[in-house]
Amino acid sequence: MQHQNMATRYRARRRRQRGPVSDQDMDTDFSESMGPANACIMVLMGQVHAVERRFWARETSTDWWDRIVLQVWDDSQWLRNFRMRKGTFMELCDLLSPALKRMNTRMRAALTVEKRVAIALWKLATPDSYRSVGNQFGVGKSTVGAAVMQVAHAIKDLLISRVVTLGNVQVIVDGFAAMGFPNCGGAIDGTHIPILAPEHQAGEYINRKGYFSIVLQALVDHKGRFTNINVGWPGKVHDARIFRNSGLFQKLQEGTFFPDQKITVGDVEMPICILGDPAYPLMPWLMKPYTSSLDSSQELFNYRLSKCRMVVECAFGRLKARWRSLLTRLDLSETNIPTVITACCVLHNICERRVHEEIDKVIGRDRSPEIEDQVNLPYTNAVSYETQYYCDVVFAGVPSVTYRDTEFQGFFIPKGLAGCKDETIWEKPHQFYPEHFLDADGQFVKWEAFLPFSAAETIWQI
Repeated sequence: MQHQNMATRYRARRRRQRGPVSDQDMDTDFSESMGPANACIMVLMGQVHAVERRFWARETSTDWWDRIVLQVWDDSQWLRNFRMRKGTFMELCDLLSPALKRMNTRMRAALTVEKRVAIALWKLATPDSYRSVGNQFGVGKSTVGAAVMQVAHAIKDLLISRVVTLGNVQVIVDGFAAMGFPNCGGAIDGTHIPILAPEHQAGEYINRKGYFSIVLQALVDHKGRFTNINVGWPGKVHDARIFRNSGLFQKLQEGTFFPDQKITVGDVEMPICILGDPAYPLMPWLMKPYTSSLDSSQELFNYRLSKCRMVVECAFGRLKARWRSLLTRLDLSETNIPTVITACCVLHNICERRVHEEIDKVIGRDRSPEIEDQVNLPYTNAVSYETQYYCDVVFAGVPSVTYRDTEFQGFFIPKGLAGCKDETIWEKPHQFYPEHFLDADGQFVKWEAFLPFSAAETIWQI
């Protein structure tokens, strides 16, 4: 009886697969034995036809990537959309290829390394949804999520030790000395990266500003490049605690992070130090500002320290302006978020190279910058102004708006206007686009509308 039921079901399935059947097929007796071995023999004899496999990937279009981006876009378009020139992008793909290259299968062709990296960069650089990015590149939204994490892990595994490094300590010390602080090897600070509420111990991730976050602690050199990062502590944890529990603190305490290079200030020997804000502990190798009532010498010390420490604040601003996903709540697991943030820090250092190349070409390393140099640093100026303009948003990417009618230097700004993102004034208000401040010849141009639309808190309400 069991064999008869199996035979009936098998005939029904075969009819659905093959359509009309012949009389000979109808006469085949399945009731005697339906074991696996007999079934294989019947397939080989042609009495039972194997089911033809079909491709399970939905048909999509990749023309935009294959024919437009790769073949038509120039460097300015690559810079705007992927935050780097095409040449730099191809170099990045070559470095990541060992970890990202996949083999084609009989079912479908694997994504190329270039397309995989491009998907990840696009997702990190924009607030677009996974579905939107997938439609843009002709892939599924799950493929976008997989590509982002694959690229992030590859960057962390292959590049962080090569890109986020201390480098030439003497060049860094000379750079900070030119800014006013001697024997300084870096500036340290922390910044909050917004996240969705975690499933467990969510209260530990609410920072002092009232939203869920993970802390990125970074040490930067005189040019704003990351030389040491620590990612993953909940937003509620104080900066000083994060620092004391970091590997950087241990190395500085042991005297192994910087070379043993001391100078004499007055009658005190001063090792290479780092600069921090008042939240950090005062150490022989960590300088922080004076507090309370100050005399003129202490005020001068604070001024020089703050001037040099600002490089880390500016570095965080450029990091979040380039990789705008860090301004929105990262919708990733707690284990994946630190990896993505780390990847963005590595990419930040790679992208900063153009600014530094321009500075080295114009100023070099033998003198301090002067006000007259601004004319010959158009891209550097454009990046600086674009960072100030673009980052006039709260952590979720919501633009600031005027809460009352106001007039500023001849500009009338009506109540409720999100001026910093006004499409009638800015060409690409929702993208990090340094070309806002460059003319057709690549020269720096400061718009009149920049000042009133980036004015102080007395005009703007968040």
